[in-house]
Amino acid sequence: MTRNKSNFFSLIAFDGGRVAFENNESGTIVSVGKIGKSVSHSIDNMYLVDKLHNNLLSVSQLCDKVNHVGFLWINA
Repeated sequence: MTRNKSNFFSLIAFDGGRVAFENNESGTIVSVGKIGKSVSHSIDNMYLVDKLHNNLLSVSQLCDKVNHVGFLWINA
């Protein structure tokens, strides 16, 4: 999910409902599309959501595109 329309290289209007945020507010899903550097290096079905303050990407969406995802725990 993102609120930045310029991240998309294809975008389709979508009346998909609402997304809840932790502060008991919600945003409306405005569109759905693809983000990325090119068609071969893109993530499908990303939502354009109004009122969203940060870009959110699902780890499963990265794995679906055969990317390797690892987590590093640093005990500070």
